[in-house]
Amino acid sequence: MGWTSAWAVQDALVAGLAAADGLTGWGVSFGQPARMADRLVWVGEAAARWTHDTDTTGPGCGETLQVPVVVWCRRTGGTALEVRDEVAGAAETVAAVVAADRTLGGACVWSQIVGAEYEGGPGDDAGRSREAALVLRVAVTAWVGV
Repeated sequence: MGWTSAWAVQDALVAGLAAADGLTGWGVSFGQPARMADRLVWVGEAAARWTHDTDTTGPGCGETLQVPVVVWCRRTGGTALEVRDEVAGAAETVAAVVAADRTLGGACVWSQIVGAEYEGGPGDDAGRSREAALVLRVAVTAWVGV
């Protein structure tokens, strides 16, 4: 795995989300797309709370980090409730992908969603659309060789 599992974890999340039936019709990517479509899920480029446990012996160490997964939706003529429910449905699929394989295809020892932040509001000054984003925090524990 090298000195970190972060890149493999990010790639595994993108692959799992891209293959998920519940995200049909949603764009899935690594990093926020340059062009924002109406329904997107992306694995964030940042890794937070990233630590290595140096209290271990042998040729490696434990690693923990959190990777954000963003569910974003924009709906013209939609209500706050409609947008929230669409985001919630996609978030259920993200949770199912993580729960289906806690090792993310062997990229880590364990992963789970440990929190989220939601924000929604008008998508334009004229009030023609609504937008919402839910940022899910996926915590990961891994063993890395250093």
